[in-house]
Amino acid sequence: TWNRLLEMADAGVATDRYEMIYAHVGKAGLRMAENRTDAALAELDRALALHVDARTARAAQSARSLKALVLSRGGRLDEAAEVGAAALEESLRVNGRRHVNTLVARDRLIQVRLGRGEMAEAETLARDNLADTLDWLGEGERRTVMAQVALSNVLADRGQVDESLALLEAASAGAPRAFPPDSAEPLVIDSNRAARYLELDRPREAVELATALAARIEASTA
Repeated sequence: TWNRLLEMADAGVATDRYEMIYAHVGKAGLRMAENRTDAALAELDRALALHVDARTARAAQSARSLKALVLSRGGRLDEAAEVGAAALEESLRVNGRRHVNTLVARDRLIQVRLGRGEMAEAETLARDNLADTLDWLGEGERRTVMAQVALSNVLADRGQVDESLALLEAASAGAPRAFPPDSAEPLVIDSNRAARYLELDRPREAVELATALAARIEASTA
């Protein structure tokens, strides 16, 4: 389907170029799913070559953001950091803070920073993502819960366990509204909460939570 679109499109028309970029992004996603990193990058480079003016900026930002993820999965973290930072800057410019592409670009850059051991930078990005989701979407929304978990994980790695637990408790409270009834995510969140209780030398609460969690897992198809 993507190839058919590319055959029909005219690269001399701005609206067609916009759709062509997304076609290459779609093909890159398929190549990534096949673990064909080089083929995915080739599609994304074709996409970015079609970005010649402001009319394709949003589509190009999506291509750049996916390129950062592909580079990261290919172990090319230095390149991923450079491309990911550019993708985030571009999304802030063309989409603004209250946009899913900005949240996604920042989240991908967080993963790259963590891979490079840049914990302080990852924490700053994770705090920005949570601040934006709370301001835009509020508590109990899926992306807010994901941002709470992401920041919690970074803080746990940095030894800031108290705040990490507080974020997981907020995520746990919001998860029933954010996810379908039998999703795995709330189970993972509460499993991590039990681990944080142990790290904080609160075994009674850890056992109580883990016991209830075990019963939920047994009853779940997730």
